[in-house]
Amino acid sequence: MLSRSTTVVGPSIRIQGTVTSAEEILIEGELSGKLELDQRLTVAAKGKVEADIKAKEVIIAGSVKGNVDAVERITLRA
Repeated sequence: MLSRSTTVVGPSIRIQGTVTSAEEILIEGELSGKLELDQRLTVAAKGKVEADIKAKEVIIAGSVKGNVDAVERITLRA
């Protein structure tokens, strides 16, 4: 369930670089670089991330390459 302050990176979006956010992020597209979040990061089933990730919580259903550091928990979904 998405909260009101969730930022969605849609399926046709590709981002390269460093992303920092105090909001929750849902990635349905592609991101490469570095991610630093104060909230939850969700990588959707078709999402692709090639980055070092630091977040409060990370939920992975898609593809992730890189180091993942979560304050609370990391959830892997099939």
